[in-house]
Amino acid sequence: MADIEFDLFDGLCVNGVENKHVVMRGLTAGDIIAAEEGSEICYHTAQGPVVLSSPIKAMVIALSRVVQSIGDIKKVSQTELKMLTARDFDLLQNKYLELRGVENLAEMGRDSEPLQQNA
Repeated sequence: MADIEFDLFDGLCVNGVENKHVVMRGLTAGDIIAAEEGSEICYHTAQGPVVLSSPIKAMVIALSRVVQSIGDIKKVSQTELKMLTARDFDLLQNKYLELRGVENLAEMGRDSEPLQQNA
């Protein structure tokens, strides 16, 4: 499980310092499980409990676990990830997907289609 390193397009500015160089470690099953569990919310409906998962929340949790540093920032928080530009966040997601060995989120069983209710 090797680390990968790359540079962001825009970087993360903290205290006037641009941080662009990313170190991302390899994934573990624990990272994936924690991200999925952390993204789940249970709702109680008239038909009973329903568990929903937010793909973007799972992604942010997973990235906060595997991104070891961005420049001088060690252990990047979810809040710091949310401060990235859209294209830097997309780059991080794409590198994460490479580590997972998938081309896109749809291959992970996620798409933008609503769930179909059984008749």
